[in-house]
Amino acid sequence: MNKIGLLAAIVSVVLQAPVAAKASEPRWQCNEQALVFNNKAENNLHAYLSFLARNPSALPGGLNAQDRQKWHAAIEQYQLHTSQPRFHPLFSDSELSELTEHLFDASSAVTDLPVNDLTRGYFAVMSSYRDEIWPQHQAQNQAWTQQSIALLDKYGEQVCSRLTDIFGTSVIVAQQHRVLTVARPFTHGGAFTSGRNLITFINTYQAGFKDWFALEMLFHEVAHTSFPDSPLYQALQSRAKAQGKQAEFKSLWHPMLFYIVGEVTRQTLAEQGQTFVPYAHWKGLYKNRQDPFAKLNQYWQPYMAGQVSQQQAINNLIDAL
Repeated sequence: MNKIGLLAAIVSVVLQAPVAAKASEPRWQCNEQALVFNNKAENNLHAYLSFLARNPSALPGGLNAQDRQKWHAAIEQYQLHTSQPRFHPLFSDSELSELTEHLFDASSAVTDLPVNDLTRGYFAVMSSYRDEIWPQHQAQNQAWTQQSIALLDKYGEQVCSRLTDIFGTSVIVAQQHRVLTVARPFTHGGAFTSGRNLITFINTYQAGFKDWFALEMLFHEVAHTSFPDSPLYQALQSRAKAQGKQAEFKSLWHPMLFYIVGEVTRQTLAEQGQTFVPYAHWKGLYKNRQDPFAKLNQYWQPYMAGQVSQQQAINNLIDAL
């Protein structure tokens, strides 16, 4: 199919899609910054095909033979891209990451999409996805968003304020940080954030992103845009450089981000009588290497508990690496 043929197929899909009244996107605000939640079929189909590439047996069984053939062809194309070592749906030089970036770039027109086997497969199943699968995915994302905003309304301001104090800068750096909800995860990790575009993709399917975890992981993802440029990070990096421990700090900063956001969430919930185990501990992250949380518990937790200054904790932690 040439570019004109592809565009004709796209127009056909759009015309066949049900017309719905445009509603304002759900949002939650901390100070002058807001998280804006987006729930679109286009993003969800892209994530779903990436998920099916790893789990092809999850394709529903009620599809007709013609549609099933189209789905299998699309899945095969996605398998070619997701099988790459260190695959990432955004941060890689591939047709799949190009499609990812196009979908969340509001300034890009559909006519800008390159014509290739991946995009042909994607658009070939769009109509079937909208009719057969999207209603359930849409409802799942809406329920997750409503529950997550309720948690943010109750606990988010305290978490946001505490993280801002620790980082020395606003944890949400964009006036509007877009959170794109997808009903199936792009990758095993479940969520990722573009610091350049200030956009987070987060799935509403995995247990580690539901309920209390949604509160923690929303802030964890958003913090990817603020922590690396924060006064705290700069102070840690400066101490590491002075001690000749840049490599050690490079392997520590992401566990540290998990630790800080998880502990702030845990402390906030504990003040309200809730028991919460942060995501990294629940998931068993970093269990296959020397546990970075041991050092964080010993040298950073005293600061989190208000027992030592931040600078003293920085010195103690970096010196112990």
